[in-house]
Amino acid sequence: MTIWLRIISLSEKLLKANLLMLKIVSAFYLTVFALQCHYCVHSYKKISDESSIDCLKLERNDTYNQRECTLKETACKATVKLVNGILTEVIRDCSANCNPRCSRKGYGITVLTCDSCCNTSKCNSWSSQEFFSSSSTVRSSLTLSNREQTMTTDDI
Repeated sequence: MTIWLRIISLSEKLLKANLLMLKIVSAFYLTVFALQCHYCVHSYKKISDESSIDCLKLERNDTYNQRECTLKETACKATVKLVNGILTEVIRDCSANCNPRCSRKGYGITVLTCDSCCNTSKCNSWSSQEFFSSSSTVRSSLTLSNREQTMTTDDI
């Protein structure tokens, strides 16, 4: 009976040691390999916030305006919003559910919102010009009829 208690005690100690090792390895992995995305908002609605201007001109290797994504956030996302063809907002962040697409809404005032997604660290550093430079479809969608239109970024 005493031998079995020693074996059980030893098994419990090994299990605890393995769990501790697993926690250490997991923490190391998350620290070294976790997805990092640029995290910032630039909005012309917020007139007094001059720090948001940095969100317009990010470089991939910039060390500011970034955050580590959670395990559920598997993509970096950039959202660009235009009102009647004028850039009004840029949002960059991690995303748990990113769907690359553009949607157009409005009657009289047209709001075009485009989301772009990627899955490598700090890959959401596109400038607004890069976002739309190859996009004649986005520009032409501003002149279409006033019905709502949705397209994927593969269309732009």
